[in-house]
Amino acid sequence: MTVNKLFFELRKIFAELASTLILGKYTDAADIAKNLSEKSKALADELARQGC
Repeated sequence: MTVNKLFFELRKIFAELASTLILGKYTDAADIAKNLSEKSKALADELARQGC
């Protein structure tokens, strides 16, 4: 997966997490936060592979 694609996915997940928290859906927010963590790790791994 490319770095740009991962950044766009992270942006989407942050927006989803923010709207979920605003609506008070904390159980759903926990699942989104887990997904955010996984994507962040994937981004870090990709950046490390590219030597950034």
